[in-house]
Amino acid sequence: MSGDLTLRLIFQDEEDVIIAPKLVSRAILLEVLSYVTNNVRKLYTTPKLTLRDKDNQYQTVEAIAEFNLTPIFISIPHNATVKTFLDEAPRTLKRMLLVGADGSVVVEKYRSGKKTETLRMELSTLKTLNTATNRIFADGEQAPNEMTIARELTEERKEGEISPRFGGAEDNEPQVPYKREKVPYQEGKSQFALLSPLNVVAPVGTPGITKDLKAYTMEEVNAHNADTDAWIVINGKIYDVTKYLNYHPGGKPKLMLGVGRDGTALFHQYHPWVNAHFILEKYQVGYVKR
Repeated sequence: MSGDLTLRLIFQDEEDVIIAPKLVSRAILLEVLSYVTNNVRKLYTTPKLTLRDKDNQYQTVEAIAEFNLTPIFISIPHNATVKTFLDEAPRTLKRMLLVGADGSVVVEKYRSGKKTETLRMELSTLKTLNTATNRIFADGEQAPNEMTIARELTEERKEGEISPRFGGAEDNEPQVPYKREKVPYQEGKSQFALLSPLNVVAPVGTPGITKDLKAYTMEEVNAHNADTDAWIVINGKIYDVTKYLNYHPGGKPKLMLGVGRDGTALFHQYHPWVNAHFILEKYQVGYVKR
């Protein structure tokens, strides 16, 4: 990849290496950089990050894109448990983001030098993810983690009560009362039951656990479009959600809207704060063949 632009962002024991054509547009580069930093923001549910160069000077995403600054060290202000040292040694976890001229990104994930996963995203998906994250963190508000969401789903909220976190109205606009569609679940089919230690399956990569993940075309995914055989694509990963349908907090019909096709945009439209892979990892059967 001689002649390509390379940017390296380091966070604790992880690093993201962006490789893009030298003539890639600044707008595309900003989207990719925002995707990397937003992943950290979502992981730690924090609206603010600190970006520093190798001279310990504070930088912005815009400056990194404009002047191709590298390496960049990411940290979280006022969080003593998160430490990123200013050294350029290789990190254990590495993501290679191979950017195309059209803004599509191939993400290759490595652990200790061994490739563990590959996925591909279109520019439109990157924009959707970044917009959703920015909306969550608007006005410095913290985003909820998965357990916060699970707790909210089990609470009974009175009809007409304003949701303090997800009302979505601006301060100078009248808020619309939150009306939550209550979907009853079968006994033992709640999100808490799903995430119970008794139901947790060891993830891919656990010593002694192997899983054969195959590449499928979207045409093959389209064929799995029934409630007895339900596949869905989220962020390039294919999940067989047949056994998950009755656990879905929004109800089985809502999840069926994305079955047999790419449900990424639909997923982020309704709950962009949720880590889909965290919940669905044990149902993954493969990834989309490009």
